Amino acid sequence: MAVQIPKTFKNVSGATDTWVDVTLTDDEVYVVLSQEEFVRWRDDSKVTTDLASGDLELADEGGTLTAAAAKIHTDYLDESENIRFPVGGGGGGALGMGTLAIDTFVTSRVGIETAGKLFCISPTDVEYGFADDKLTAGTNITFTTLNPAGNEELEIKQTNPLIEYEYFSNDTTELTTSNDWVIILSETTASLSGGDYVIHWSCEQTSTKAGKLVGVRARVDTTVINEVLGGVTQKDEFYTRGGFIEVTLTAATHTLEIAHGQTDGGGVSAIRNSRIYIYKVGA
Repeated sequence: MAVQIPKTFKNVSGATDTWVDVTLTDDEVYVVLSQEEFVRWRDDSKVTTDLASGDLELADEGGTLTAAAAKIHTDYLDESENIRFPVGGGGGGALGMGTLAIDTFVTSRVGIETAGKLFCISPTDVEYGFADDKLTAGTNITFTTLNPAGNEELEIKQTNPLIEYEYFSNDTTELTTSNDWVIILSETTASLSGGDYVIHWSCEQTSTKAGKLVGVRARVDTTVINEVLGGVTQKDEFYTRGGFIEVTLTAATHTLEIAHGQTDGGGVSAIRNSRIYIYKVGA
């Protein structure tokens, strides 16, 4: 049966003494932080003897180091004492000691009970804390605590994978016999922050006469980003046109456009499902 960790011991022998390679001065406190170390203390004959004689006290006042001692109290701690922590000791070796002033670690009776639930970011971190305090949500990231006051979990979610994303479409079928470009989709974005953006566009195009050349053009503002010209082998059979490009835009609104036309006399260009979207690359 697992025992609640940490466990707190206090030297009340009136003199400096050593238990399980840990030396404590009189009235000094030691905290057992792992199940492995707990077993070493439980099975040590000097610990058992001194708990029985009263030279060593278990802070939960259980009297013996058993699984029944399930709660930790801090009655023996005050603002003038130090807590000693084990450093090393892996594989059953000797433990080094680290010391932390109680007033930097325990600010209330329940402080030591919550200590085992805290963590730090790296070995050089000077402040312990809970996950929702130590982690900071970046841009488009949210933290949500699931199962509050129960077996809590921290959900980390990306709220908007695309930055400054906008989408425009015209799904109707448009026809033209013009040899010039006829705009069938033109939309202006909201004010952009400026920087690098990716623009994707697509449409379906055909001609009402086989063998005729038809074309599609995509622009941002007055800059052509793609221009596609091609013959139609089978009349009235739609072909997918499209492309994408990365561009650098200023901080302003910008117009996205798709246009079509035909280049052979007597031809008719038909276009449908015209779509274009833009999103920013990076923050």
